[in-house]
Amino acid sequence: MDKGEFRFTGIVKSMNYVCVDLNERFTQISYYNAGMKEPVTLSGKVGSSRYLISTAIQKKIGLGQWFFADETVVNSIVIDRLLERALSNEELICDGMAIDAEQIFFIFIRKLLSLSSAAGCSKANSNYIFTVEKLEAGLVELLERIRKQLEIPKQQFKICSYEESFAHYVMNQDKNIWVNEVICFEFRDLHFKEYRLLLDKRMKPAILSVETKINFAFEEMEQLQVQSTKDELFYQILQNSLNGRIVSGIYLVGEGFEGDWMDKSKPKLCQGRRVFVGQNLFSKGGCFYGLWEWTRNCKEEEITYLFLSDQKSKRNFCVMVHNKNQDASLPLLNAGENWQDARGQMELILETNQEPVELKFALKDLMGTTVMEYQFQLDDFPLRPLKASRIRITAWMNERQDIHVRIEDCGFGYLYPSSNRVWEVIYEQMDQK
Repeated sequence: MDKGEFRFTGIVKSMNYVCVDLNERFTQISYYNAGMKEPVTLSGKVGSSRYLISTAIQKKIGLGQWFFADETVVNSIVIDRLLERALSNEELICDGMAIDAEQIFFIFIRKLLSLSSAAGCSKANSNYIFTVEKLEAGLVELLERIRKQLEIPKQQFKICSYEESFAHYVMNQDKNIWVNEVICFEFRDLHFKEYRLLLDKRMKPAILSVETKINFAFEEMEQLQVQSTKDELFYQILQNSLNGRIVSGIYLVGEGFEGDWMDKSKPKLCQGRRVFVGQNLFSKGGCFYGLWEWTRNCKEEEITYLFLSDQKSKRNFCVMVHNKNQDASLPLLNAGENWQDARGQMELILETNQEPVELKFALKDLMGTTVMEYQFQLDDFPLRPLKASRIRITAWMNERQDIHVRIEDCGFGYLYPSSNRVWEVIYEQMDQK
């Protein structure tokens, strides 16, 4: 797929996609519009080309003024480890006052998003994406609380993983880069991490996936200061990762790749492939992810690829119905949704008026083949005339990919009021079966 292959409506083109790359040490923010060639990354300092913003904040002593930790401010208090402390629900003493770490984290995120507001991305014309290393429940819940404080509408907010950001970034580049496998090496803190992008064109849509692994973890920070050590280790990593594989593109991200230390590894790295170095791949990729997510139902052509991972539903979860003398399956949860976004609801009219009342659910793969079926009985369902009962079915997924189903009796107008009965069932890790 060439970049710009799809055509979008004018409404979609007018929206901005603002992505925050959030991790323990550094944060970045980029924004994108479908009319732009490439996402733009913003700096925390006016006129600076450094886009890594420390995930920390400082407060002017005695005043209610907050600044990024990287700014030069005299007579201030610096509060670091914001994400870690917010997740731990710490209470901090700041300028003589007790304040929750989550509230300080909110101030940091609000200040961060003010950078995009200054660039013309307001809540009225923007969708917001946070990209993180892993979609853990505690982090997702924290960001959901921050969203509410920021008064960002739910439908304008999404969270994705680094894996997904990487995949969407690559798929929006020259197709010659991803004609074969593509690898992203991340070197930050004390480890080399590898993201390997795979594209299975046998399916329709084609299936994107990313394999990840930690290649090497340094035991001590002092080892990072020895350039020859880093160079030799990275060379060995390249030997293991590239030998016997056809790799057409490599991306290097993370502050660990700064400096001119790849004397031995550079020739191996650049042998017959394109190599890119930068810091903002995940924030830019998150922008492309947002564009894809919010516009895939607006495209004039069918989507050509779908990203799947361990943190996404891999199958469609359907309710089986009988309509106009034919059996049919109606999807409640769609394949390709991140677990925190996987939620569906529908209302049905029951044709039966005899006990027991049963519902049938099915897991279907992308080809429509039924992988598993399950029957659920609605015990003590009120007896009413034929087609005089309406039910509401809601399904959602948790971090373990358990599928929760809730069925409510809605009655049938004023003639047959609801009994207020509710039935619930959990299908444990059904998406993995």
